[in-house]
Formats: sequence, C-alpha cells, structure tokens
Amino acid sequence: MNKQFVTKDIAFKLKALGFNEPCMGFFKFNNDKLFYDSTIIRFRNNEDLNFFSDITTRASAPLWSQVIDWFRTTYGLHITSTGDNDKSRFKYDGYVFEINRVDWSGLEPDEDNLVYTTIMLDYEIAREEVINFALEIVTSTMN
Repeated sequence: MNKQFVTKDIAFKLKALGFNEPCMGFFKFNNDKLFYDSTIIRFRNNEDLNFFSDITTRASAPLWSQVIDWFRTTYGLHITSTGDNDKSRFKYDGYVFEINRVDWSGLEPDEDNLVYTTIMLDYEIAREEVINFALEIVTSTMN
C-alpha cells in the first residue's frame, strides 16, 4: 500500500508549496515511516495534523494521483503517462511521462504546451521524477 503514497521528501516539498488536500496518511519529520488510516481521509497539512502534535513536524502524505490532480487544478500543469510501445516487437520499452501547460479554457494540451518529458523502464521512478520536475517548475516561478 505504501507505494501508492508520495515519498516523504515530496510530501514535505508539497507542504511548503501549500498543498492542503485531505489525505489518508502523513509523515513525521524525524521518522521515515508512513502513518495512515485507511478508513478515513482526515490528514491536512495546515489543519488536522495538529491533532497528533506539532503541525510543523508533520506533512500529509497524498496519493500520487492526488498530486497529479493538484498540479493540474492549482498550477495548470497536466501530467500524463503512457507506455512507450515499440509496435514492431509488440512490447513496452518503458514509460513516458509528460508535463503540459493547460490553459483554463479546458482545451486539451498540445505539443506547443509541452514543458517536460521523460522515458524510463521503471514506472515508479519515472512518476517520481516527473513529480519532482513539476515541483521545480512551481518553485522556480515562485522565486
């Protein structure tokens, strides 16, 4: 189940950017363990975590899909993934992740909006890399 949640490093970076969506889990600053409750969604960075102790020492742990949706709705960054299929051999050569900028009119992204693309053999590594790049994009525009 832990693979469904972002890493601790990403969770704290998201918190710094203002991520405050309800999550099933959280991380403690001085502990690498993921804490979660699969029966309720209640952990928010700026609210419910203080029920457990000092809010500054914890970060909510969203699911990867929550983060992808958050980047789209909050920053207009549309993250997609597909398999890189070599049709001549009928097998996947890896996974392609892309970040496209979307405008708020709801139009589909196109090549002119492409911000970043990566291809890797391992899906989880590619997903983490594209999320880290989206974090860099947002952080650099804030400075």
